[in-house]
Amino acid sequence: EGKTSDATFSGELTLNGTAELVVGTTKLTATLRNTVDATKNEGKPVSSIEPTTSSVKRASSLQEAFEKYGYLTAENFTYDGDGTQISLVQHTRFIAVNLPFSGAKITVKVNDGTEQTFYLSKECALAFPADATVTVNSTTLGISNHTISKAVTWIRNRTTPASCISGLFSVAADKQVFFSKGNLMAETTDYGKTWKWMFHFPQYSYYGNNGANISIDGNGSVSVPNGIVDLFGWVGEHTAWTTEGAIHGISNSTNASEYGNVAGESLKSDWGKVFGEDSPWRTLTGGSSGEWAYLFNIRTTTSDIRYAKATVCGKAGVILLPDDWSTSTYSLNKTNTSDAAFTENSIDASTWGTLQAAGAVFLPAAGRRFGTGVDGVGSYWSSTANSAPRAYDLYFSSDVVLPADDSDRHYGYSVRLVRGL
Repeated sequence: EGKTSDATFSGELTLNGTAELVVGTTKLTATLRNTVDATKNEGKPVSSIEPTTSSVKRASSLQEAFEKYGYLTAENFTYDGDGTQISLVQHTRFIAVNLPFSGAKITVKVNDGTEQTFYLSKECALAFPADATVTVNSTTLGISNHTISKAVTWIRNRTTPASCISGLFSVAADKQVFFSKGNLMAETTDYGKTWKWMFHFPQYSYYGNNGANISIDGNGSVSVPNGIVDLFGWVGEHTAWTTEGAIHGISNSTNASEYGNVAGESLKSDWGKVFGEDSPWRTLTGGSSGEWAYLFNIRTTTSDIRYAKATVCGKAGVILLPDDWSTSTYSLNKTNTSDAAFTENSIDASTWGTLQAAGAVFLPAAGRRFGTGVDGVGSYWSSTANSAPRAYDLYFSSDVVLPADDSDRHYGYSVRLVRGL
């Protein structure tokens, strides 16, 4: 009723159209279905989409967040004789995520409420009321007490570090790491006088009871001109060894005293330093309060799944799932189960490609070396010494997983390095 801008409307007016929010080069669209009772709301349409509450809402994309949680009101409703003019006001703010890796941990606090923790997928979005004070923190992403003030705040322009799997894993309450793309290995072409360090790939590859693992004939040397070692002893800072190969555990000695043999000592040289003194690579800490134990037994994930035993492309081992792992990617059997058999999950190359793309890490049971003999269990060193002559490690076999195990240092174990962003 009425023909002028000051006309009085009665009854219900329904608007069915499209609303747009444009931020930079990003345009979001959502269908408006607003209903107004002019006598109850002073002539202003009210969105049928409820506003977000004091807790943050999550969506799989910015578009979905806008459609599902965006709170629009139509204001300054006028009629000029030819058409209706309505101003749309957005009452929701968004954090939009576009990352090349998954699982980054952030905490979000709305006003004075409790902090909420989120493990970010490669693409996702968070929504919250525009009039709220929202503070974001993320040690992983280098965000400290950032207050959200824009309609859309992006978390992007990050890269996955070179030679890493793209999933993030919590190894402490405030620390996440990337795993290297495979176990560490060292190659020589001159009987061990010099060594070239690199990572195995695919993740399930290793030498075990082959290569130069069975040809080590001294401290840092091998009896073949060309060969690869991927099972290393744990060498403490009090060792008398000085050559590159020996201080990183390429030795067939079973004499504990040669490996340092001092309780609580540090590694002579963390394996991460084979890539340079300032290298970001390092070895996880061990023991009951160490990073290996936190990774397997303590950390929380979005799916509550941390690991599963499996056979990947014919190789037995343990699959580690990143912090944001979704069961919709792939359903694994007997998860978080120490005494599960490796045969509980048989993964072919195609399926493993899917899991790896989602950030999964595989630790193959690459063997345990004693002198130059190798068996078939899974053993991975930590950087933490125990009482002499032992050091902490991760151990797993067909019937157990022990992330706080310890062993004599002269055993040759696998090494899997980690790093931060």
